[in-house]
Amino acid sequence: MVEVKHYTEHKVGLAVVDRIFGVRAREGVDRSLLVTTSGVTATARRTYGAHSTSMAFVDGQALDGLLASRRSDWRCSASGLWSLPGGR
Repeated sequence: MVEVKHYTEHKVGLAVVDRIFGVRAREGVDRSLLVTTSGVTATARRTYGAHSTSMAFVDGQALDGLLASRRSDWRCSASGLWSLPGGR
């Protein structure tokens, strides 16, 4: 299960991560991934650190690194949005 948050003013907090974890458990999904353009609060990371095999976080800095290094055809605009040329 993947949840994506595009936040510019604040980090993803415990309430959002609690909700993701609850849906994951209810639906019987083994793992979940939270991808965010900002970050995850320290409280949320601490709370779910023990669940590291079932919950993973990718923050804005890590996402930028993944897009820049793994797929050379991804392009970042001046406003910071990533896209594939030609809308692929």
